[in-house]
Formats: sequence, C-alpha cells, structure tokens
Amino acid sequence: MNDLIINGVVGIVSSAVAWFLTKRKYNVEVDKSVIDNMQKALDFYTKLSDDNKNRLDENQKQLNEVLNENICLKGELEQLKAQIKFLMQYNCMRFGCSKRITNNPSVEECESDMN
Repeated sequence: MNDLIINGVVGIVSSAVAWFLTKRKYNVEVDKSVIDNMQKALDFYTKLSDDNKNRLDENQKQLNEVLNENICLKGELEQLKAQIKFLMQYNCMRFGCSKRITNNPSVEECESDMN
C-alpha cells in the first residue's frame, strides 16, 4: 500500500513539474512568435514608409518641374501679349475697312495689286 501511495505522489509531482515546465516553454514560444510577427510587421511598415517617401520625393520633383515650366510659359505669355498689343496699334479698327479682314483672299489680291 505504501508503494502505491508513493508511486501516486511521485506521478502527481512529476506531472505537475512537467506541466509547469512545458507551460513556461509554450509561453516562451508564444512570446517569440509574437515578437517575430511584430518584427515582420515593422519591416513591412518600414518598406511601405520608404516607398511612400520615394513617391513623395518623385512627385515633389515633378511638381517643381511643372512649376518651373509654368513660370517660363507665363513669361512667354507676357511677351506674346506685348507683341499683340504692339501689333494692334497698326491694325485698322474701323469695321468697314478692307484691311481689317486679312483672311479674305480678295483683300490679299487687292493689297498685292496696290503694291
């Protein structure tokens, strides 16, 4: 009977120690798995952030190019407006004047006949 009690107590104690040790092992494995997953997520978000930064830099470069082109075109527009203003001084403003209609072929013929 004493052997039965001793075997029972040894079995219960060894089961409790085994359960305690395996529980710690499983907790460490779970913690390691969580840390690995967090590291993967951090790597993913780092790559995503770098990609967004590169895209932002590229878009900023393109925006600067477009703004510079816009400034150049505004300057060219001002030059063309000045040329139009200069040319309008020599354009006849009377409605009935034949020189006012320059796209009419008969007027061009008349002008060439005058010379």
